[in-house]
Amino acid sequence: MKYAALLILLANLALGPTSLSGQINMKSNSVGFFTDAPEYDVDIRGHFFIRSNSGNFHIGIPNNGNQWKLTTSGVGKVLQFRFKPEGTNLNDIKMSMSGEGDVSIGGLHAQASARLKLFLNSSIGYPHLLLTEDDGDYSRLSFENTSFPDSRWTIAAYPTGSATTSRVNFWFQDTDGGQDVMTVRGNGNVGIMGISPTARLHLHQQGQVVGQGLRFDDGINQDWDITHGYALRLHYGGNLRGTFLATTGEYVQASDGRLKKNVKAMPDALSRVMELKPSTYQFQETKAKKKTLGFIAQEAAPLFPELVHYIEADALYGVNYAGFSVVAIKAIQELKLEMDAKDEIITELKEKMARLEKLLTEGNTAQNYLRLNGKAVPAEKATLDQNVPNPFALITTISYHIPEDAQRAVLQISNENGQVLQQLTINQRGPVRTTVDAAELPAGTYIYSLWVDGQVVGTKKMLLQK
Repeated sequence: MKYAALLILLANLALGPTSLSGQINMKSNSVGFFTDAPEYDVDIRGHFFIRSNSGNFHIGIPNNGNQWKLTTSGVGKVLQFRFKPEGTNLNDIKMSMSGEGDVSIGGLHAQASARLKLFLNSSIGYPHLLLTEDDGDYSRLSFENTSFPDSRWTIAAYPTGSATTSRVNFWFQDTDGGQDVMTVRGNGNVGIMGISPTARLHLHQQGQVVGQGLRFDDGINQDWDITHGYALRLHYGGNLRGTFLATTGEYVQASDGRLKKNVKAMPDALSRVMELKPSTYQFQETKAKKKTLGFIAQEAAPLFPELVHYIEADALYGVNYAGFSVVAIKAIQELKLEMDAKDEIITELKEKMARLEKLLTEGNTAQNYLRLNGKAVPAEKATLDQNVPNPFALITTISYHIPEDAQRAVLQISNENGQVLQQLTINQRGPVRTTVDAAELPAGTYIYSLWVDGQVVGTKKMLLQK
């Protein structure tokens, strides 16, 4: 009743006793304003207004106890909840709300920069915000936009007694349905497009289309994509560059003819291979003493520029060692041609020696044998020299000797496949020089042979470089 008496006194002072007639009803332990049936010590039917520019609303324990104060600032624009701890004169702001609806908890409203801002020196055990689910389900926090009312993001957390099963899911939903886009397990495993990751990063592609796997974008060049398609596939700019086979782990470089253009025969490789300098070395940054084998990129570049690459991002050179397998095959092919040509010469020489031995055994001379067979001159007296210069860029000279009594002499020039490109009938006898103009021939290795009266005098190779 002391509160009621105080309110009545205040009302009398403000309005006068006549104005309160019939508006205040006093009971034994309560008083009602504008009601004749008060339910509490003070029961007001109607609005209650406090002029905060001249007073505040206090609630708490008297005699300097714990007290809350409801007041305003900013000419009544900001509502403040202040707290005074027991035995102090402090009145710290615990929460404030602006006329625009912005709320700040734990700090001054002037520091708020969002609709809701929490000021707290938090810790793992005392967070800024704690969402607690009380029915064995996920604790959820959702995000929407009024411009797109059918779309929603939801963060759903499900703590369990195990780090393996505890998880946070990022769910997205629109008119096409909803799904978990990403999941983080308590053990640190992360799943993309799947809720059961079994590795630190588990990517559920949900298909084999390029772009559903990993993509690397540097903002300058085209994108690299790594996609699981049984084999591990590598694409650059959407074009296949290679795969790692699932069965053996081998790397298979894309080499389909439909992917290529400007295809040309590879020029001579053997002479360039002979100039390579295989080395043993150690990398400067490694502590291991074991050496490795390879080339110095700058030394290999002038010989095989197609297999040496400058990596601009690191300003360093690298070597395509796999590409040297093609070089090795080319060099082996050239060696085989040289060996075949030499084998032919050896075979012919053996046959000649056999014939000579037979003639000597029969008491005849080789000269008589040749004359009896209509061959005016022994091919052994003819000679064939190496072309000069060799290698050459356009023109080279071939020197040879034709015996005076030779009946027929021919100089043949062929490619590496044995195809005869030029056949010159030699009418001169004695020392002869022939100039070869290779302006219309592609770069490569060529073979020339001298035939005298149906016998090969010699075969040699010449290298055309352009």
